[in-house]
Order: sequence, then structure tokens, then C-alpha cells
Amino acid sequence: MKLSMWILADWLKKYRPVAKIESGEPVLRSARILTAEKTLEPHIVYLAPAKDYISNEPQKIICVHGHDMILLDAEDLDLVLNDIFDAFDYYNGWSDGMIRDIQNGCNLQHLMDAGHQAIGQPMMIFDANHMVTAYTKQYLRGTLDPEWDVMLETKSVSLEALKRMKEHLHRSQFMHSVEILDFPFFNERSLQRMLFQGRFANGRLIVLEVNEPITPSMMQLVDSFGRILEVWMEHNVKNEELKEESAIFCEILEGNSVSFQELDYKLNLVGWKPEHEKALFMIKIPRSHQMITYPLLYTLQRSFEACYVFLCHEAIFLLANLVLGSYPEIGQRLTAILYQSGVCCGVSYFFQDMRQLPMCEEQCRFTLQCAPGEKGHLYRCQEYAFDYLKSLLSTRISQAVVHPALQQLKSYDASTKNALYATLKTYLDCSCNLVQASKILSLHRNSLLYRLHKIEEITGLQLDDPQVRTYLIVSYLIDGGETRSVS
Repeated sequence: MKLSMWILADWLKKYRPVAKIESGEPVLRSARILTAEKTLEPHIVYLAPAKDYISNEPQKIICVHGHDMILLDAEDLDLVLNDIFDAFDYYNGWSDGMIRDIQNGCNLQHLMDAGHQAIGQPMMIFDANHMVTAYTKQYLRGTLDPEWDVMLETKSVSLEALKRMKEHLHRSQFMHSVEILDFPFFNERSLQRMLFQGRFANGRLIVLEVNEPITPSMMQLVDSFGRILEVWMEHNVKNEELKEESAIFCEILEGNSVSFQELDYKLNLVGWKPEHEKALFMIKIPRSHQMITYPLLYTLQRSFEACYVFLCHEAIFLLANLVLGSYPEIGQRLTAILYQSGVCCGVSYFFQDMRQLPMCEEQCRFTLQCAPGEKGHLYRCQEYAFDYLKSLLSTRISQAVVHPALQQLKSYDASTKNALYATLKTYLDCSCNLVQASKILSLHRNSLLYRLHKIEEITGLQLDDPQVRTYLIVSYLIDGGETRSVS
């Protein structure tokens, strides 16, 4: 582990350090006493009597690295140098020990206990679903913030806190540095370090400001601990303790076993109720546009706070809560983004039960199969379900099941130059409404009745039988004729 001048200043606090630090980056690997003949190395902190460089500081030691300086109230160079070596030994042992423990298969709670040794503050790790997976267990109920007590009891922060933090949490999922949180409803400030697995934030580390005030040194130690937690995540890809927030939706789509009761609880924490109407949007990226997949994914994640955006089955999905964000509003914003990316989107029927998610994916898929595929367009399943059904009937079902009356009418029309095949189709399209069918065919009502009687005479059909009419409608679909009911 590399140290910084900030960390050394805190370590050497018994010498009442006065720090003038401009950079303070954690790049230090060792320390040396500065001599005239030495060439300064970029990863070394150098010590020297302050009187050699500052005329009015005769009994002090100066530590320098680049433009950073720490002035110590001490005279014994060797003693201070040994103390600095102790700092390197301690923090390297702390970091290396946790890496060894990870390689030996330790769990997340073990790392939390080890991390507390150097950071010394109450800490908790949340997964991407805002559930606590590990925390410093020496802090019992009643010893800290009321939110800490809520966390111990429910394994999550309060719903009220989550609602207030919602906008910040959405924004911070792309934050790669330690940040100070100062929310008015917490008693203490805290530090937050997002935990990334690949490109995605799968959790966050929270450190409360309780025992010591937040310093740049503490922020750097929290960052180092965060990197160690990310190493643990890389070694435990299949572990359930920390998963990407949307991973559970991929599990559902892939047919894996999930606890829908637990899912409903997690969704409830962020304001999603089981009775809320939802919709699934699916964006299938063409092979020629594969390079836009991740940029588009990140754009959607940043643009839709009321939605879960995730990658699954080589497509981008957007799961929307239509109570928190209306369909027209989502559609308007999504259309602009899709148009710029040159892709389109399929939209499922609206639904409530999350168990319907796989069926909604299938609805999106067949919608995209039937839709024209123009860039920027949102194609709703309800507009293309009939076309999909018709294509299935005309391509996957044998012509042998078509009612023989249709072939009889075709043969009769061919020999007599009549149009009984089309007449029957229009009559069925109009739900057997004589007035509507007559208007479409430009026939007098009596002329249409004559034709219908002729059809029954030729084919033996009983057109007043509902089952016969249904069979004929399906037969027209299989035969390639469209029969869409007219209300």
C-alpha cells in the first residue's frame, strides 16, 4: 500500500505536525534522510533538520515530498525516520493481510472487522439494493445515530432516508472517488465510497464521522479499503453478498430461482409498490451498432431515475414504474435518446406482478420482430400482437387445417367471376354486422344477404354458429387473409 503526506501527518501527530500539502497523493513507498548528494526519487519522503532550510526553526524536522511539507516538533532524525517506517509497516501489513485473507476465502464481514482496525470509525456496506451486507459489529444499538439502530433492526436504512437520498444515490452510482455526505437528517457526517465490479456499482461503503473528524488521510484510507473490497468482489463473482442492483431482474429473465417476497421488499424501500403499473422496454442492438451498447446503457441509467436499466440476453432493458414516471414522459425522453443512437424499442403490455417479467420480455421480442424498426420509435406490444399471431398462423400451421369452405369459394369465384371469398371475409371482419359490411362492400343490404345465402348453399356453412365463424376467422389468417374484427 502506498502512503501519502496526509497519512504520515496523522501518523506523526505526537510531534504536533504543521502540514503544508498541495498534492498529498498516495504515492509514497519509503522514507530517507535527505543529504546533499542524493537525487530525489518520486516515491520517497525525505527528512532533514528544519534549520538547514528554515532559519527560524532550529529544533524541528522537516519532511518533504515534492511541494508537500510537514514540519515536526522533534530533533531526532532517526527516531522520526523509524516512526515513519512503522507507518509503512503498519499500513502495508494491514493491506497485504486483507489481500491474503481474500485469497484464503474470507467473507465480507471479516474484511469489515479488519478494515476497522485502521479506519477506526463505524462502517457499513450496502449492496446495490440498499440492503446492509456487513457492518462494524462493536457498535450496538443506542450507541450511535438513530439511523444506525434502524439499520441493525431492518438491515437497511429507513424508507424516509432512502427517499431523501434517492436523487443523490442515483447520481453517485457513477462516482469513483470518496465523497463527504452531510445530510441534515443524520446526526453525523459520513464518507461514501461506491464499490464497482467492472463497469457497474454493486454496492457502497459508508463510514460515519464519530470517533475522529474526517480528514484527507481518512478519506484516502477509506478509498484504499474500498479498492480491497473490490478485489474481494472480483474473487467472489458468484457470491450473493454484493450484486449489481439489477442483477435480480436478469435472474428472473434467465429463469433462475429468486425470492419475489424479498424483491417486493427491496422495491418497496425505493417506493415501488406491488400494485404500481409497470412496463418493460427492450432495446435490441443490431450487430452493426454493438459499439454503442455501453454508452447507450450509461446514458439511459443517468436519464431515468424511476427506472431500472440493465443488460441481459444481448439487449438493454428499461424497467419503468409508471406511477413514478408516466409513460408519455418516459416515451418522449426515450425517443430522443434512441433516435440519436439509431435504434428502436419494443414495449410490453403494462403489468403489476414482477413474475410476469419473462412474458413481458417475450412480448417485447415479438413486437420488435413485427415492427418496421425505424430509429427512435417505441413499438407497443398491443399494436403488434395480432400481426405476430397472424404470422405464426400463416407460417407454422398446415394449410390442411384451413376450413374447406374457403377453397370452395375460391374455385367458385374463379369459374363465375364472383367475389364470395372476399365477401365472407369482410362480413367476418365486421363481426357479422350487415350494415357495416354492406357499406364497405358498396352493396345493398339485400344484395349482401343474397351473397351470404349463396355462400351457405355452396359450402353448407351455418354462419349463425359462433364456433363456425371462429373457425373461419382462423382459417382466413392461416390462408393469408387478414380478419381483424371491427367493433
